[in-house]
Amino acid sequence: MLQSLSLDRTFAGDNRYLVKLTLLVEGVYYHPVYGRMDYSAEVLKQIKGYHDQNVLGYRVPLYLGHETESGGERPAVGYLLPGGMTLEEDEQGKLRLFGIFELVRQDVYEQIWRGEYSYGSAELVVEGLVDKATGEPLGPVLVAHTLTCTPFIPDMLPNQVLSLSLVTRKGRGEARPIYFTLLMEKTMAEQADKMEKPLKEDATSTDVALGLVNEAFAAYREEAERRIQELSARCDELQQQLQSVLAEKRQAELEALVKELQSLNLPSALKEKYIPLIRENSLTENELALTMDNLRTISQHMGGLMFQQFGMAGATPEQMEKNPFEHIIEANRKQKESLRQV
Repeated sequence: MLQSLSLDRTFAGDNRYLVKLTLLVEGVYYHPVYGRMDYSAEVLKQIKGYHDQNVLGYRVPLYLGHETESGGERPAVGYLLPGGMTLEEDEQGKLRLFGIFELVRQDVYEQIWRGEYSYGSAELVVEGLVDKATGEPLGPVLVAHTLTCTPFIPDMLPNQVLSLSLVTRKGRGEARPIYFTLLMEKTMAEQADKMEKPLKEDATSTDVALGLVNEAFAAYREEAERRIQELSARCDELQQQLQSVLAEKRQAELEALVKELQSLNLPSALKEKYIPLIRENSLTENELALTMDNLRTISQHMGGLMFQQFGMAGATPEQMEKNPFEHIIEANRKQKESLRQV
């Protein structure tokens, strides 16, 4: 069963933190302190052979940063796996020596993942070591490796983090790690044709790594697209709910204005004209506010007139249309007319 890589940086307790580090690159280099350093193909093969024979008798440690002036033994953050060295040839035919280390600290695994420690520096002993069984001199021998951001050897490939666990390919008995490399998407696209072809039995570890990286990222992209669709549908649903709530709130506000308009001292015809406009929300906010202010003012003015004429605090529109004190007003008018004639 193939395990998809998770990008949330949450790790289970039983996982193994494996990394693939560049140890050396074939070539001749000149160091300001150590002088000429020859790492020919024969030297790289010799270093690998000594490791395969386990001439040290202990696992090669991995350190963080170069040794300080204070000296003393540094705590290891990982160890080179037995048989973990590989020699691989690049496109220019140059040999590169890699090592697969198992880390003992999750935080260091994440630092390599983020690119905080992109390279390494091999610690070699050329003279002074002897075979513990035969006494024959040995050298050069890799005795340690250090994570760094400033390697001495140029053209180093960036460190790679591998899968959190080993998986078995269908039809094969050997367990292969999933490589999670710090590659750009363009580089992966250029390798797409190679990845889609079935892996050959003699495929290099890089071919296997690129193929599995492609599968892992395809699964991750598919899962991300599915989640985006779900979130988009949820956003549309919430937007509809919000519009419905706002519409109900607006309708309640309009009904409150209609009730207020019905209670004002206004003629029935005026009320019948504005109530549908308000209830159907046909007016803009500014128009509605201005209309209600004017209607309130008219209502107050008409209430004052009714008080002056009829001694009433507020007449209804029906009372205005048919004045119950009309006979008193008519009698007063006739009395005034008689006095005027006299």
